Amino acid sequence: MLFCTALTLTYLPYNIICALLRCNQCAGAAVEPIPDAINHHNTFRHCAGDGVKVEAIHALGIPAFDHVAVCIIAHPLAAVRFLVDIFVHGFCAAVHGIQPYDEESGKGLVRHIFLRRGTHSGQIMVCLVCTRPKFPHSEELVTSLREQFSDIASVLINVNAKKTNVILGEETVSLYGPGYIEDTLCGVPVRLGPLSFYQVNTLAAERLYGIAAEYAQLEPSDVLLDLYCGMGTIGLSMADRCRELIGVEIVPEAIDSAKANAARMGDAVAAKSRFFCADAGQAAARLAAEGLRPDVIMLDPPRKGCDETTLSAVVQMSPRRVVYVSCNPSTAARDAAWLEEHGYHAEKVQPVDLFPRTRHCECVIALSKGEIDS
Repeated sequence: MLFCTALTLTYLPYNIICALLRCNQCAGAAVEPIPDAINHHNTFRHCAGDGVKVEAIHALGIPAFDHVAVCIIAHPLAAVRFLVDIFVHGFCAAVHGIQPYDEESGKGLVRHIFLRRGTHSGQIMVCLVCTRPKFPHSEELVTSLREQFSDIASVLINVNAKKTNVILGEETVSLYGPGYIEDTLCGVPVRLGPLSFYQVNTLAAERLYGIAAEYAQLEPSDVLLDLYCGMGTIGLSMADRCRELIGVEIVPEAIDSAKANAARMGDAVAAKSRFFCADAGQAAARLAAEGLRPDVIMLDPPRKGCDETTLSAVVQMSPRRVVYVSCNPSTAARDAAWLEEHGYHAEKVQPVDLFPRTRHCECVIALSKGEIDS
């Protein structure tokens, strides 16, 4: 059996992996395991030019779906990917002459197979990344996929004709369905297209955000400021615990999604939620200058962490608590140390195994203002 080389700790029992993943940057804290260390990936990307030829499979006498075992973290997406691969390399290439894209020559139609599955809804999105929007025999593709997988809600063509290693282009055409799938994350309803940023491990993300909510210790009268809010899922998952939610994110499409997610949660949540498209540091500095005094600030920066402008604005706004969610424990430790030098105290830290069977983890840090209760 062959395994994906991205899974560096495939062969070890999961409880042993968690024991080994005590991370130095998180003061040796034990890593929080997740409910399902296999079959958890909700997103799958595959280069169509690397696909398995149907003729080769038949020649080797390998039953089609036995080969799906190569990916232990993306079932059932691996099965869908395999079926699409067969279509691209078998029916399309052998019967109709539709070729996968060749990186060297720049010729060919299909570049990547991109799949998403709603962990709670079960809905599946199939997206073929192609060099042009017209896909020959697209109705046959849709019919074939739907016959095998009734949970497929959208079949899309994403157009990327550039010579680049970036997978997705900016234009997407729907062959079937609304062009997105629906799911929930911590009770927040979300709609996901191919360009939506979304945590690839829903169950682990829910545990991560649940810990963040515990650390926030929100009260009904509190104002929550969610910096780097993305599509608003962290803040919106806590909206029923606070008086007002303010979210800031630099990506316009993510802010549109955050507003739409708030609206789908009902009038009460929408009325107490405000989302702004801006750089987190600049927005934090402006809000601080305007006199905003949130009770709790949620920080969820990219891997590089927060810049000093952002951290200075946080200190100026003087929240009771700061909760720092990080995909890079090293920069989280650096930023937590800076906040400790400016009046905050790190109470506790919890690493979470968001990417099982790899050496990566995320973490949540709780910081409070003033002396820590013994």
